[in-house]
Amino acid sequence: MTIWASGYLEAMCRAAVLEYTRKRAQPKVVHFVSQSLDRLPNPSMDNILNLVRRLDSDVANDLDSFVDDSIKDSVNSIVGLRNRIAHGRFANISIGQITEYFDNARKFARKMEELLQ
Repeated sequence: MTIWASGYLEAMCRAAVLEYTRKRAQPKVVHFVSQSLDRLPNPSMDNILNLVRRLDSDVANDLDSFVDDSIKDSVNSIVGLRNRIAHGRFANISIGQITEYFDNARKFARKMEELLQ
């Protein structure tokens, strides 16, 4: 479930940013953004906010204001756990905890999609 939650965050970021770009930019710019997103680093909270900030600082500020400690910790924990698993290290987490992380990540994803409309 941890890997799935991390994949969800990556896919959500790509989709929201591409949709935002498609509505506002020429096709060549959209292509550039799409290619750049293929190299999206781990979707930690800082990386996501920095990506959004490069598109629209007002949206990034609104998104940052929405993020509380539990959402930030959840997103960062999902990425950290995924990295531990990917590198063959033990990730001691309960199904209840990863479910909570994912629920918080979904709240964040919905807000990001809303703000990037």
